[in-house]
Amino acid sequence: MSWHDDWEEDFYDNYDEYEPTREAKLPVTTVLSETTKAWLVLCGGEEIWFPKSRCQLNLTESVIWIPEWLADVKGIDTDLLETRER
Repeated sequence: MSWHDDWEEDFYDNYDEYEPTREAKLPVTTVLSETTKAWLVLCGGEEIWFPKSRCQLNLTESVIWIPEWLADVKGIDTDLLETRER
């Protein structure tokens, strides 16, 4: 288990009660790495870890759907991104 798996589990599990129902669609250039609990993807020239338990990766369309609260935590502006109800 990597340091990221432990951190991701502790950090994201605390957001269950606050998680809104909207998701944002982000373009993914490539998946750089993967653990049992997270993907490291290249989005807009930045390397970003996303938890598998909270996100949906679609490599066919080269996108990842993430909760809007997670986009806020990661500092991603969702104003220009496609969103949907979960």
